[in-house]
Amino acid sequence: MVLTQKEKQEMRKMIRDNLRLGESSDYAKGYQQALKDCRPLTAQEIIRRQYKGAKNFMTPYKMKMGKINPNVAFELSTGSGLSGNDLFGVTLVAVNPKTLKTQSLHDKSEAFGNKNEAEAYINKLKRVMAKNKRRGK
Repeated sequence: MVLTQKEKQEMRKMIRDNLRLGESSDYAKGYQQALKDCRPLTAQEIIRRQYKGAKNFMTPYKMKMGKINPNVAFELSTGSGLSGNDLFGVTLVAVNPKTLKTQSLHDKSEAFGNKNEAEAYINKLKRVMAKNKRRGK
């Protein structure tokens, strides 16, 4: 990703604003490094940016993070449902690569009764999004 000088200035301003809002310095360093390297954010940086470290009360235990595509990250987490049964959640967050603004994809995030179903869903999303990219959607 190659950024124009104006885009770099906008990102620097956003980083300074985030620091003023109380985000930890370690957190902001990831964005500063991404800006310096002109590299995409990692899955962990995307998820953290959206949720600021907060845990889902139903599935608080993170199992895996990764990317569906360069601009969509997923988190697979586990916990107990209201009836005490195992629950596996897939949370999706998109990032705008130019502004680094994130958006939770609530309509695509899902909960499953077992880990295999959750991982199959992640793999399905990867296939669908790759196919849509080839089609230009």
